[in-house]
Amino acid sequence: GTPLPPPPPPAAPRASTSPRYERKAVDVLSAATQTEAHDDVDEVGEAQARLEQENTERALQNRSNSSSDSARKRVADIHRTEKKPVDLSSLSSRAKLVEKCLGERDVFDALFAPVSTEAVDETATNFPSSGRTTFTAPFEAACTGVAVIRERPEAFVASYASSTSEFDGDVGEEGCVCVWSLASTKAPDSQFRCEAGVTSIACDPRHPSLVLGGAASGQLLLFDGRTQTCVGRSPLDRHAPHSSSICALSVRDDGTVLTGSSDGVCCLWAPGNLERPLEKRQLRLAVSCADFADDSTAYVGCEAGSVSMATFGSNDPCAALGAHRGRVTCLAAHPASRKGAAASSDTLGLRRHLLASASVDWTCRLRVGSTPLGAPLDHGAHGYVASLAWSPSRAALLCTAASDACVRLWSAAAGQIVGAAEQLSAGALTSVAFSGDGRRVVVGDALGCCTVAALEASVCGEHPAEAARLDELLGGLAPTD
Repeated sequence: GTPLPPPPPPAAPRASTSPRYERKAVDVLSAATQTEAHDDVDEVGEAQARLEQENTERALQNRSNSSSDSARKRVADIHRTEKKPVDLSSLSSRAKLVEKCLGERDVFDALFAPVSTEAVDETATNFPSSGRTTFTAPFEAACTGVAVIRERPEAFVASYASSTSEFDGDVGEEGCVCVWSLASTKAPDSQFRCEAGVTSIACDPRHPSLVLGGAASGQLLLFDGRTQTCVGRSPLDRHAPHSSSICALSVRDDGTVLTGSSDGVCCLWAPGNLERPLEKRQLRLAVSCADFADDSTAYVGCEAGSVSMATFGSNDPCAALGAHRGRVTCLAAHPASRKGAAASSDTLGLRRHLLASASVDWTCRLRVGSTPLGAPLDHGAHGYVASLAWSPSRAALLCTAASDACVRLWSAAAGQIVGAAEQLSAGALTSVAFSGDGRRVVVGDALGCCTVAALEASVCGEHPAEAARLDELLGGLAPTD
């Protein structure tokens, strides 16, 4: 067979190592191992330090980014806020309140100053120039009426409409009612806007915040100064009581309202109820003005110039009291016909039947029933008499406002002018009213301005001799219907 390979040679014997060399090798190996361990520890420490530094830097960067984002967000919010329109209504109302409070002291010091009752110099000025204040309408319109608030002697109410609304009933123009105060002349305390011109105005004697207005649309409006809104209005439909402009408006002490329009309708309204009138009377007269005579009767002036008395609750025709030679612009019953100090001073009960009427025939006439009291108060051919008012503090004092922009004071007892005519406005006067204490006169004109003029103390105070002379004249006249 096949021969087998030779066996491998025997391994060479390993050299023996001495113990000294073995310990040296172990020491070298241990030193190398410790060095490597120290190196590993250093590397781990450095790695941890670098990690902590990186974390710190990252945290700082995140914080910086967060601060930048927050700052950018705040800047963006500021920009958005700046772009928004600023609402200054609250600031305006507060500024108005501050202005009013600052002005009230001077106003009330003048309002409640003592009144002198010395004799009047007939040639002296009735309205000192230093005691006049002017209020301008918030938009271009004519002042159609003024009324005073009994509980607020420093305030009055004015109505505004287009210059044609009072006569032709044009509904296209916007109207306004403003409550003005002597303590704040730059802006009204309250302002009410309405669709049609406001042609007549009156205040509710029971509530100083309620104002009534007659509109050119034939609506009766009720405004509330507390809410600054129109809180009531009569219906404007085919059943509406007035089909034309309400040119006559009067309020009784109990809140009952009398309205009249040029379509010949007079209505009696319950206090606070404007849904339907208590009574509606068709007078067959083109009513131009009206005022209460007593609880059931009313004085009515018409376009044709007649002055009549209408009785509510009856179908009796109107009783004719007299006539002017032109349109009757205003009627005013004596304050003694109402409650108050004027009625209390009328101990004989004679003045409550006294009626004053104004007309475009340049005259003002006084009458008791159908009996005239003296001659007509002639204003000359300078302008027609637009309005008149009785003084609440001087029994025989009457004030008239004419289209020549002049105001005249008259003594009903003497039948003569007191002092001279004085111009209080640049435009034709349309309305006049006495303040509740009789110390001021408020007039409105066709240019939309209202003027409050203080009376001389010797003029507005009571004159006992003059009041006695008036009672003597009235005692010789028997009131007739």
